[in-house]
Amino acid sequence: MAKLGEGDARWIVSERDDGRNVNHWHWAERDVTGWAKGRLTALLRGLEVRSADGTARCWTTEVESLEGDATLYNRKGTLKTIHDFRVTVKWLGQVDGTADEIKGTAQFDLYDDSPEVVFHCEDFSDAALKCKGLWKDAGQAVFGSPSATFVRELTAGADLAEGMEVTAPSATTSAGINKQPQSDSADVCVSKPPDSVVSNIEEKPTTTSLQQQDTSKPTGVVTRDIAIVDEFYASPMDLYQALMDPQRVSGYTQRSAQISDKVGGSFSIRDGRITGTNIALSPGEKIVQKWRLISFPAGHYSKASISIRRKDDQTELKLIHTGVPDSCAHATEYEWRVEIFQRMKLVLGYGSARFF
Repeated sequence: MAKLGEGDARWIVSERDDGRNVNHWHWAERDVTGWAKGRLTALLRGLEVRSADGTARCWTTEVESLEGDATLYNRKGTLKTIHDFRVTVKWLGQVDGTADEIKGTAQFDLYDDSPEVVFHCEDFSDAALKCKGLWKDAGQAVFGSPSATFVRELTAGADLAEGMEVTAPSATTSAGINKQPQSDSADVCVSKPPDSVVSNIEEKPTTTSLQQQDTSKPTGVVTRDIAIVDEFYASPMDLYQALMDPQRVSGYTQRSAQISDKVGGSFSIRDGRITGTNIALSPGEKIVQKWRLISFPAGHYSKASISIRRKDDQTELKLIHTGVPDSCAHATEYEWRVEIFQRMKLVLGYGSARFF
């Protein structure tokens, strides 16, 4: 390092006469707490859970308290965020056969996109305990979706970064997994959310399409289609077996699995959360199933079609899942992405070339 007053002038940092922070190389920040509180309040209102038999439902009514702050800042032209909130949300519940509404709260700290939510009831009646049980089973997933939406929008900067001349970072978790796009819908129909999976494997982006379908179906259920494309370091036959061999499925899901390898045969995986019937099977190439998540409306089945093909040094899997109840789209996509595909990569080693 040159002494003061010496050295090549080209390498000397000096103040600009106009005071401009060129390319926002130096630290700059903006308080966006007002926007954050307003957006969170909107996202957390109207969340709902229902029992599988339809005899009980709970829904959020308002944000009772929201303490904390959020800041956008940039360094060397890159936009980043800091946020930390303590949230209390009021909810109501209704159980068939009871006249009074059940009241309670949900509390959590939000500093990432996966908050741990604690649920409380104002009384200890059987109806109240049933409502609390619904939230306990489904609450993490129900609150996780709007929380992830909030973090994604905040990280992207939206209009808040206008004039900061910065580049928003990619939405990547601290564990290194690329975040997948999610719908903003808060109407999530889900039973007990699966255990989270943490990985240092960076997955390739996949494509999701949730298109609204014709609502005039015989069942009267409004449905959506889900499309997922993913790649695995496994042969087509190994990937097929990972989906159809009950021992392998039980191994990476850590839940019981019973799967027939015959057309017309039935299957049940993840302790019965997912059930259905095989419509068409072509080993190493295709799986078509009549498919149902436990939280689907009674008697409703969707159709899951999986095609498998070799692509360069990997195997490409395409899932087209049609007839998914609109209110259960988030839960269904979560089952595929996290509880099946991601666990296959982690446990079976299909997410890294060194295992193939």
